[in-house]
Amino acid sequence: MKLPPRGEAFRKRYMAEFKEEPVYAALNSYAQVEVIADALNMAKSDRIDDLVKALLSGKFEGWNGTITFPRGEGPYWQQWSPPMLMIQYTKVEQAFGEAKIVAPAEFKTGDWVRPPQ
Repeated sequence: MKLPPRGEAFRKRYMAEFKEEPVYAALNSYAQVEVIADALNMAKSDRIDDLVKALLSGKFEGWNGTITFPRGEGPYWQQWSPPMLMIQYTKVEQAFGEAKIVAPAEFKTGDWVRPPQ
């Protein structure tokens, strides 16, 4: 999928180091560290109260879009929910980077292929 500048920068560094596409967990871990660093810079402090205020009021660039921490109910209280991607693998041992995103439409990189009967 097309990545915003921060995601693409991480992808290039990861590929240079490991010679393969980064998987979802690597991208998420990277973004989590960057969000905390951005919030610390925004707060101009490492005090927990200042950090929490920055996280709650800020907008942060993640690997796949903007991250915010809105007020939500129940389990969604201050949780950022990344988009759910439906990825289709069409070959045995297909590399992650070759699989196609078939939904949602805004991230789609290919069409769903019907499996052989």
